Amino acid sequence: MNSKNKRQIFILSISVVVLFALTLVAVGYLQSTEDYENMSPAEQEEYDFQTFKKSMSEIYHQDVDKSDYERIRAGTAEMELAYQSDMEKYGKISDETMVAYCDHIFVGRVVAHKGNYQAQKNEVQNPYNLFDVEIIELIKGPALENKIELKQIGGYYTEEYLVREIFREREVKLDSFEKYDDGYYGFMEPNDELIEVGEVYLFVTVSQLDGRCTIGVPDNRVHLENYDDKGSDAFDEVILYKKVVASGVKDFDRIRLSANEEIKK
Repeated sequence: MNSKNKRQIFILSISVVVLFALTLVAVGYLQSTEDYENMSPAEQEEYDFQTFKKSMSEIYHQDVDKSDYERIRAGTAEMELAYQSDMEKYGKISDETMVAYCDHIFVGRVVAHKGNYQAQKNEVQNPYNLFDVEIIELIKGPALENKIELKQIGGYYTEEYLVREIFREREVKLDSFEKYDDGYYGFMEPNDELIEVGEVYLFVTVSQLDGRCTIGVPDNRVHLENYDDKGSDAFDEVILYKKVVASGVKDFDRIRLSANEEIKK
């Protein structure tokens, strides 16, 4: 699988910092490659577990044991196999894999745009936007409030943030970013754009550290045009996701966070 395809299949995971490997490196605990390679297999295994345990405590505020570590590691391997199989068969992530990965699927109306923000600690460096969304119909996941704050990864960098956070780590220049009235283009995919206030979408979301339901790429939502005149069952995408959820697709065993519940950092 080439690097472009790998980026496509892991982009959702990267956006919420939940893959097992990213959990290990998120707080910078891993030793140098040379030190690690000089360890015995048993020492590497124990080191990986202790790193996982420490990062879970400091980032996610969860206590874990060896069985949790093994479970999450196995779930990550299962995800990777599913993603690879999907790409080989269909050239994209299947609906079954999306359902198994996500936390919530719902139809919702965007009622307010709350602003464009720069990335915080333990988040992917893309900017993000916050929206108030009214839940019309919940298709998958634990109950949500009638109105939630949805987080869309992507938006516009400020020049100050680029200089302070991006340019110091990468050899890039300001003119390599596309300039708009709102700032410098910072979506995760070139064809992405902000969701629109007043419109209804089918959302496929994950929960992030801040407790918000989150979308990261265009595949995470479907615009349901003229929804009020049609209703949910007029849209093939809604019907399809309902069928997949009803079929009993098993969730991937990964780090799952709670929505609508602030998780203190």
